[in-house]
Amino acid sequence: MAPTLTKRDVDQIKKEMQDEMTEQVTEQVTQKVTQQVTQKVTQQVTEELSKIFDQKLWDELQKLGFTQHQEPQGVACPSPSLAHVSTKGSNAPVDVSESDDDDDHESDDDLDDDLDDDVDDELSPLYVDTPFHLVAMGKVHNLGPTIHHQKIAADFVRVEVVEVIDGAALVPIVSDEVKTVGQAPKQFIQWPKRLVNPNKKAKQAHQKGDDSDQVNATSMHKDPISCLLEMTKRLDGQPIQLILKGDVIGAADISIFLGSEEIMEICAGNQMLSTKILQVWTMYLHKLCSKKSNTHLYGFFDPYIIQDLGNKRDETQTYILTHLKDNKDCYLVPYYYPHHWQLFVLCPKQNIIVFLCSLGNKSKTIVKSVLDMAMQAHQITKNRRSSKPKWIKPVCQMKRGSHECGYHVMRHMDTIISVVVVDSWIETFNVQEPFTEGEINETRERWASFVYDATSTRY
Repeated sequence: MAPTLTKRDVDQIKKEMQDEMTEQVTEQVTQKVTQQVTQKVTQQVTEELSKIFDQKLWDELQKLGFTQHQEPQGVACPSPSLAHVSTKGSNAPVDVSESDDDDDHESDDDLDDDLDDDVDDELSPLYVDTPFHLVAMGKVHNLGPTIHHQKIAADFVRVEVVEVIDGAALVPIVSDEVKTVGQAPKQFIQWPKRLVNPNKKAKQAHQKGDDSDQVNATSMHKDPISCLLEMTKRLDGQPIQLILKGDVIGAADISIFLGSEEIMEICAGNQMLSTKILQVWTMYLHKLCSKKSNTHLYGFFDPYIIQDLGNKRDETQTYILTHLKDNKDCYLVPYYYPHHWQLFVLCPKQNIIVFLCSLGNKSKTIVKSVLDMAMQAHQITKNRRSSKPKWIKPVCQMKRGSHECGYHVMRHMDTIISVVVVDSWIETFNVQEPFTEGEINETRERWASFVYDATSTRY
């Protein structure tokens, strides 16, 4: 049974929304001005400190004998504790044994190569697990296989923390000298490769194709779109049927019938996507969550039901409120209103709503109102103070053509699941350049692969 709201509850929510509106507008203007000034000053200070640190680093390296092509004779630090190392998604045991002579010493040629390409000047986002979030910006250094005579672990890299974001967070490998991110500046520390700019790695994985998360199209001996077209031709007008399970979307099971019209939307790649395409994509992402054991983190709303948000406001709001009872960290809500797809991400535990739009538009007033009311009502059912959710609108890729918004929503949803994003929304989506044609095509192929794999044995 759906939770019941009394008239008093509704009146209370409306009053709080009115009282907070003026205050929030003032706060938003102040925060925006303050943020712009802070970012500019921080950038200038960071650049100056980076120049000073680089010069001091080279001075120290020369003192340690790098000009004579010798191994630096630093003071050995105690063996790092592995108590906080996350091995989630990685089979990387940390090797803290003493290095062999062959590993500790490099030839003159190898050392010269390292010094020519010793640092990536671009700052990279550094993340940690438990919970997954951004803690620092840093540089990746390539100065050999050891740090203070300790061999760098497999699947780890040497980093220098330049800008601290969460100083209280523990570093991936703690030692007597460095336990928290706040203690890491001016130190070389180890960091898991998978947690250095993971959003970039997800993009590269999309471009290369990840056999563990999608159908291996090479096994078909043809590209997945061609295979799907051939299967559609064999069916001679008979639709392909898929079942979207009710426990995925918080509603009854839905039968999805894909006719030649829907198949051609994907295969042609030049049409606005229908709701059925996004329903199938939801099925694919739920399967991906199951492989990653992340079904407890992510929930999905059916885009067809959500599409009625303006016409059946009360019913849609009840659907949202009921599904939020599943207690996920994030709910992905693809929403379509005439000629445009947008993505909302509801985070009830943090009382946050994330809004991604490839046109940079504001959210529709009726949509914002319904989502606000549903989130506030959810707080009441959890015996929390009813407060208006915080809205976050990250910078995201702007679409090139008139039909690509659906693909943008699909890729944003996939990024959230693949990279395991539950916060740090601004940092994760801080890219405005449009998706390339290759990235759009990769998404089309992955959709086609999923449908072909799920139905080829039946048709």
